[in-house]
Amino acid sequence: MTFTIHETFEYSIGEFALPYLINADSTGLNDEEHSLVDEWFDSSTDQWRDADDNLWVYTHMSVVEDSREEFAYDDITGHYGTTQKVILFFIRVV
Repeated sequence: MTFTIHETFEYSIGEFALPYLINADSTGLNDEEHSLVDEWFDSSTDQWRDADDNLWVYTHMSVVEDSREEFAYDDITGHYGTTQKVILFFIRVV
């Protein structure tokens, strides 16, 4: 098997979610926020196949430096608030 980083996806997510996503620290999240973050992460990192039937697998996430926005659309909640851009990395399994 050969692995090649080939695909990335960028999202704007609420700052409230970063400690949980980066350090698994859900302190400060209420039950609804916890569920929203889990649902977003699960759906965003699902394995998928492209048109040529190549399998793509999630590897890691990176926070984009200096990407903080005071009032921007949060891809997790669907509301506006303070966000950071994150990039999800996928590899193609050949």
